Amino acid sequence: FVLAASVYFAMTDGHLPRKSLVFALVTLWGLRLSIHLALRNFGMPEDYRYRAMRERWGARFGLVSLLTVFLLQAAILWALSVPLWQAMRSETPARLTAIDLAGTVLVLVGLSFEWAGDEQLRRIFREKLDQFAKTLTDEKERYIFEHRLLPPEGTDPLTLQEIGNQYAL
Repeated sequence: FVLAASVYFAMTDGHLPRKSLVFALVTLWGLRLSIHLALRNFGMPEDYRYRAMRERWGARFGLVSLLTVFLLQAAILWALSVPLWQAMRSETPARLTAIDLAGTVLVLVGLSFEWAGDEQLRRIFREKLDQFAKTLTDEKERYIFEHRLLPPEGTDPLTLQEIGNQYAL
């Protein structure tokens, strides 16, 4: 959506304050989502759904994913971005209105709920993993779990090489 907003911003002649506001809000939302997904997926294996598709379709995976994932997402993005395009191309009214303010408040409230939900999900996930770690009785399993899968806050997970070195494997 940020890319679509960038293109619409550059290609339309709408009311500049409204275009700028819409662009800023879409960029803020996209940034939050990108950070959330990066934190959630960094260092994780490929999503199980894509692995299943890869196994099911074999050599045809590229074509099938192009049609069923990427082109479908592009069509949905295009359809959902039509209001974004309309908001950026509109020259009237030539001032920001109460509707612009209401939309801004709605987006900011939505962002705050999304952020709170992200934090709550992270906290719950960490608590569940901490509880599971306490059930591990084998020293090696616990070390691997705590240092590879659940590293202390602010540290990077150990690589498989580092774990192998720890246990002389």
